[in-house]
Amino acid sequence: MKVLLLAEWLHHVGGCETFIAAVCQGLVEAGIDASVFVVAPPVHARWREALGERCVAAEEGADTLDALRVHIRHLKPDLVHAIPLEQTAFRFAALTDRPPLIGTEPSDGSDRCHWTSVYGPAMAAALPHFAGIHCFSSRAAENLRRWFGFDGQSKQLPPLCAFPVETPLWQRREPARRLVGWGRLSTEKGWTFLIESLAAIRRECGPLTLDLWGDGPLMPVLRDLVVSCGEREHVRLMGAYPNPFCLDQHNYDIALTPSFFEGLPYAFLEALWCGMPAIVTRVSGAPDLVAEGLLCRFVDPGDQRQLVDAVRGLYDSFASLANHAAARRAVVAEQCTAASVVPGMLDLYRRTLAA
Repeated sequence: MKVLLLAEWLHHVGGCETFIAAVCQGLVEAGIDASVFVVAPPVHARWREALGERCVAAEEGADTLDALRVHIRHLKPDLVHAIPLEQTAFRFAALTDRPPLIGTEPSDGSDRCHWTSVYGPAMAAALPHFAGIHCFSSRAAENLRRWFGFDGQSKQLPPLCAFPVETPLWQRREPARRLVGWGRLSTEKGWTFLIESLAAIRRECGPLTLDLWGDGPLMPVLRDLVVSCGEREHVRLMGAYPNPFCLDQHNYDIALTPSFFEGLPYAFLEALWCGMPAIVTRVSGAPDLVAEGLLCRFVDPGDQRQLVDAVRGLYDSFASLANHAAARRAVVAEQCTAASVVPGMLDLYRRTLAA
């Protein structure tokens, strides 16, 4: 089987990019002839090194669909897997002279996640032509059928992770009174809600500070919000970071992922891998992966009362949280490896080709 992974971009070091590289490597290890085509260069050096000759990028300024068609005529793949669903894949879906097309939907697939005047109609026009969908959330396939007319094969699988095994486990026994979040600073990630909620959290949980690591289009908004909310003494915007494992998670008590919509955020998986107690919104695929309790807490997006209760609940049981650090890592080690994810992906590929 020859599989072409279609990437709209690979110039960041983020969740989708990490997943694309990991899937390609996992498929190759399973004996599949897999490669990546990037329609919008440049390609980050990390992915160039990881993928080598299996990564090809379109020429700068080329029409993305034309470049993809030329590459496919040369490569002759059995199927194309777009990770994630993006505009080039939508345009490609409208063609008739193409291999079967599947896509990865990183959100829960609802209309809430695809709200823009351009993206929503493009989804609705393209998805009926997709032969299959891989999703991180168990709700996504049904939502895509309901809102966007998808009618193909589907498979729910968690992200594929290859985190450094030498990462030490979080072992705090006394609270540092410091919360942390990391990832792209963009609207859907819920950072504005978190900053606006910090005063309410302090009122019930005592003195706390928050460090946010990352960069993105929301940075100027967050800077202003920190000032307008009177949080300059309590919130630090730390800026970009090379990778989450270079952060000293042991200086923090709880990792927060307050997304308004999300697939299964790598920031949450990274926190689990480090052994950190974490709070994540239910809108993601996290409840499909791990049970709520001492490993993590789930909250509804934008629900301040639930967020305050979740933080307080973890602090109330803080003395025992480090006892479960290894169990948090085991969630990722057992469910997000190539041995767990790749067979499911191959099942989706085979069912798609047989349909």
